[in-house]
Amino acid sequence: MTPPYFKLLLQSPLALLIALRWLAITGQSLAIALAEAGLGMHLPLLPLCLMLVLQLLFNIWSMWCLAREQTGETPPDQLALQFTFDTLALAVMLYFTGGAFNPFVSLFLVPLAIAAVMVPVAYTCCLVILTIFLYGSLMDNSIPLPEPSAAMTSQISLHLFGMWVNFIISACLITGFVTYLSSRLKGSLQTLRLVREQNLRQEQILALATLAAGTAHELGTPLATMAVVMADLEQDVPENLKADVRLVQQQIGVCKEKLVRMVLEVRQGSTDAEPMPLIDFTERVLEHFSLLRPTVKIQRPLMMSPNAGQIAVDRQLEQALLNLLNNAADVSPEDVSLRYQIRQGRVRLEIRDRGPGLAADLMPVAGSRIVRSSTENGMGIGLLLSNATVERHGGEVRISPREGGGTIVTVSLPILGELHE
Repeated sequence: MTPPYFKLLLQSPLALLIALRWLAITGQSLAIALAEAGLGMHLPLLPLCLMLVLQLLFNIWSMWCLAREQTGETPPDQLALQFTFDTLALAVMLYFTGGAFNPFVSLFLVPLAIAAVMVPVAYTCCLVILTIFLYGSLMDNSIPLPEPSAAMTSQISLHLFGMWVNFIISACLITGFVTYLSSRLKGSLQTLRLVREQNLRQEQILALATLAAGTAHELGTPLATMAVVMADLEQDVPENLKADVRLVQQQIGVCKEKLVRMVLEVRQGSTDAEPMPLIDFTERVLEHFSLLRPTVKIQRPLMMSPNAGQIAVDRQLEQALLNLLNNAADVSPEDVSLRYQIRQGRVRLEIRDRGPGLAADLMPVAGSRIVRSSTENGMGIGLLLSNATVERHGGEVRISPREGGGTIVTVSLPILGELHE
């Protein structure tokens, strides 16, 4: 699992620059200490230490700016300011330590390389001009490096040693930055893939919604005709068949009510979710299901607390759970159960059946596209629509095999808050 700060480094360019500046401050401090104490080179410590303190304060201010970011996106002018400060700070440090003859002068290229990726071209061009000007100025205006006191260390060998250290630093920075870009690219590609899959699923849902709207309009007349016919038929059938006729009339009434409600909700735009106690929502769904499938008996959750919490509910979410219950009833009318668990601010509703289930290769893609079980009534359009609705409410739908045969459909939804008496 990636630590939170490393996730922040991958998401925010400013966080990466702050981390690199901490490394620069540490490296410069060690280099000054080594030159002064180890090599006996008497450097101008006062201006160098003041510059280190200034970099420290600037980095603290940058961390404050990072904490205030709301979206994780740093404005280009803020990044340009960061690169400009780093370039000027390096120029000042080089001015007091040999200028252009310092073996670490090629570190000027590091801010340029990073800026070329992070900021617009105009900012990068200005930074290039500034760097060229500073490099040229350091060739004529700088404080020379003092001679090392150690007799065995010559100026040439010291310069070569500095170039070697500079190569190590540059190699590590370039490798780290390329790795950073690669990680961000992989993350962007993953996000793009998920967005593309969601768009394809939404296109499927839109096509189904268009078809459903046309079908709902066409079903009005046949249902009205069936209601009239069944009312007349009730008077003519034997007494032992009247109960069946009334049941058919009830189902026709349920269908007409669903169609009328759907049309009204679309016209009025009443799709906003409202908070509802979990126990009330569950009872309402089960009550509606009993009207649609009166012959199917569901094992209800035991001892659901009235203070279980609230969830955001609308008509679409209720329909999504009804679709999942219908799928379970189609393949296992004699054994359908509903369970629930509440963990870490989320409720897990588990719909269990003893049907043939889905093939193992279809489990990962169930809900992202239309799939079917081994029977004619399998989990197809209903699962796709239910998954899209639950995702829109901040939840997810997972399919897993049930021990002993069957399927477990788990609906996870966020809880808005607990209820208290």
